[in-house]
Amino acid sequence: NTIYRPHDQTNRDVDIRLDDTIFNTLPSDDDLANMITQWINGDTDFNGQIDFDDEPLSRLYLVQSYTGELKEVLR
Repeated sequence: NTIYRPHDQTNRDVDIRLDDTIFNTLPSDDDLANMITQWINGDTDFNGQIDFDDEPLSRLYLVQSYTGELKEVLR
């Protein structure tokens, strides 16, 4: 599941586009960036509070620059 439209994986020159079918009204780029940040940080109901009732099912990872390994970032 993603907020992006699927695209042909063999085509390297593809514009990444939002799947506008998942939104009632498509937010501005700034609003969408803020909403994604809120959701990742744990405010999935966008009420300005991060609590255990709306913890996202996502995980955050960093890529280790030397080894290329993924390291989970705990909230």
